[in-house]
Amino acid sequence: GTQRSPRAPASSAFDSSLMERLFVYGSLTAGCSPAARLAGARYLGEVWTAPGFELVRYVDDYPALTHVRAPSPGDSLRRVRGELYEVDEALLRSLDDFEDVPELYRRESIELDSGEEVFAFVIPSDEAEHWERLPEPHWEEGRERPSRA
Repeated sequence: GTQRSPRAPASSAFDSSLMERLFVYGSLTAGCSPAARLAGARYLGEVWTAPGFELVRYVDDYPALTHVRAPSPGDSLRRVRGELYEVDEALLRSLDDFEDVPELYRRESIELDSGEEVFAFVIPSDEAEHWERLPEPHWEEGRERPSRA
């Protein structure tokens, strides 16, 4: 017979054991040039992280998702908007390479506001301390860099 992944429940009516859910929030979102890398993935909709996440302006002006660090009052309520995709293992490995895991980003499980646990590319809070916090809960490609007045 065919072997099933140990993650697939025995009662599953179909074998989705090779699929993972991935939260994207930066250049992989629809309308951005690298988003073509998600060809073949199934778009599941716009979603929000659970409270306690923020974006920082990271290497080459791209965003990085991180847990809120040194929170001020209200910071624990910060969330990030992104897109949810269903991806297979091969695409996930390809995206790991694209996102330079583990040198630049880490692929970790995060919680969405729905309570669902999904993968996302993140940086550790201690690394985020060295980068500017983005005030918006989302990122858009082509945004001009802030002036250094």
